[in-house]
Amino acid sequence: MENTNSLLDACSDYNMEELEKLTFTKIVRGSGENEEFIGLGIMDDNGYLLEYEELKKIYSGLNYFIRKINPELIEKMNQQKLIEDRKQKEKDEIIEIVSKNIVDKEDWEEEEEEYESFFKRLFKRKNRR
Repeated sequence: MENTNSLLDACSDYNMEELEKLTFTKIVRGSGENEEFIGLGIMDDNGYLLEYEELKKIYSGLNYFIRKINPELIEKMNQQKLIEDRKQKEKDEIIEIVSKNIVDKEDWEEEEEEYESFFKRLFKRKNRR
């Protein structure tokens, strides 16, 4: 088997776009009640299982992560992500409210102009008589 460091280096060469295209799949033998779990596989964006050499790279990266990271750090990272998601949601809500108010104000101004022009026309007719 290849040196773990070279596998980790190869795994670290994946960019986020490549990794986001990968999906896990459950590999089973048989079907129904005779189904036997074989393991997890990783598929590319076309639905094909990764080649063995590619799988080794990904699994070495996952294994390294599991050995080096403690559960508390994962929890802390997830809490930080949750805080960031909440902040982004608040920003999105504020942007939506502000943009709605801008649209409402523009609609209101257009309606006001329509009423104004209606009354101007009405008064012009009265003044002509």
